[in-house]
Amino acid sequence: MASEIKKDNVVKENEKKVNQLGPFLVGLGAILLVVIFSIFILPHFIGLFAIILSPIIILTVAFLVLWFIWAPNMVIGTFIPEGYCVIITRGQEEGQFVKAMIKWKGCTIDGKYNIIEMKPGEKEMDYVGFWSRSHIGMNFYFWPFDRIFAYDLKWKQFTHDEKVVDRDEHLYRVLLKPYVYYIDIKNAEDKDKVPQNMGIVAEMKIVNPYKATFKIQNWYRAVSNLIIGDLRDFIRTKSYEELINSEKSKDSLNDMIWKQRIEIGLAKEIEENYGVKIIKLTVVEISPADPEYSRATLRKIIAEKNKAAIEVEADAEAIKRSKETMGLATRMFLDHTKMKEQTMVDLISSNPEEFEKKYGKMFNKCLDLVQREMALAKGRLIDVRTDTAGIKGGDPLLTLIAANSMFNNQSSGGKSTSKKRNKDNDDEEECPF
Repeated sequence: MASEIKKDNVVKENEKKVNQLGPFLVGLGAILLVVIFSIFILPHFIGLFAIILSPIIILTVAFLVLWFIWAPNMVIGTFIPEGYCVIITRGQEEGQFVKAMIKWKGCTIDGKYNIIEMKPGEKEMDYVGFWSRSHIGMNFYFWPFDRIFAYDLKWKQFTHDEKVVDRDEHLYRVLLKPYVYYIDIKNAEDKDKVPQNMGIVAEMKIVNPYKATFKIQNWYRAVSNLIIGDLRDFIRTKSYEELINSEKSKDSLNDMIWKQRIEIGLAKEIEENYGVKIIKLTVVEISPADPEYSRATLRKIIAEKNKAAIEVEADAEAIKRSKETMGLATRMFLDHTKMKEQTMVDLISSNPEEFEKKYGKMFNKCLDLVQREMALAKGRLIDVRTDTAGIKGGDPLLTLIAANSMFNNQSSGGKSTSKKRNKDNDDEEECPF
């Protein structure tokens, strides 16, 4: 094959066709020279011994010409790389199909040109004839009447460093090993009528070289178009948010595309009609065709994440405060009653009604005191005790003090507190600590 060049991210072959006539004439000339030397010159030096030696010399030179000149240029024989297939046609390069020859350890090609793995004990000769098998490392055909089929193929390659490279080559062989291709979907409308772009990595391999090369003009374009059409229908059923947030659902986006659509339907159709097996599909990129929509969606997602984080933090703080309050109230209660913690737990577990009747009022007063003290420590409590008359006109001075103190505290952020107990409240039972 000709060497490759790169330009504008497109890889092309330097030469479109292999020159077979030139190497054939060079090799033929070398063989004729050896024949002339062996017949007319060599006998003058070694006499009748030349009759034995000359055929050996001629055959040796012919083999060397075949190995080093003709086979590399696909004249009479050819070297097939491991994991590839060569198709032979009669007449011209794109003439009548004759046969397909492969080289792949453990695999062979059957009568319907399907690539199959041989079972233990089976041999290549069980499936293909003598001239379709490899001999001394080469495969032979009747050149120039038969030709090696050549074709042009354009495709997108997904490289190991996750780059997409456009390739355009003139090929003489069909790759049988799995290969990673890239399929680009542009302006596919989602269910909100927003155009989306999606990048798909497809791992595929050819399992029937005859179908892939003779039943369709360009198998990669045909397979890509079928996949693109099917995925456009899929995108039409989802919003952008549903596509990018699919990891929250039971099935991931790749599973929804592969298991629920391609694998059960389109993949089988493609393999049956075009001899191409889709091994795996993976979404590597999805974004709105309009960049502004993508940025707006990103801002929305960030805002939702921040809101969720704030809510979690607030819940955690509330739980923390609740634990602190109950802990302090419980310690106060135990200190006053001289009760052990395990005794209180056992009493609540065995007879909660009795505990509530005997200690409920005292525990609630301890809890109320703790809550007030914690609020006072943070400047959040205005505690003015008045009787009912004080609120409904009984003592306007206390009402005014309470309102003014609350106003000043909210305005200045201070911890101003006014406390007064009505004489009627002096008789109330208090927690003694």
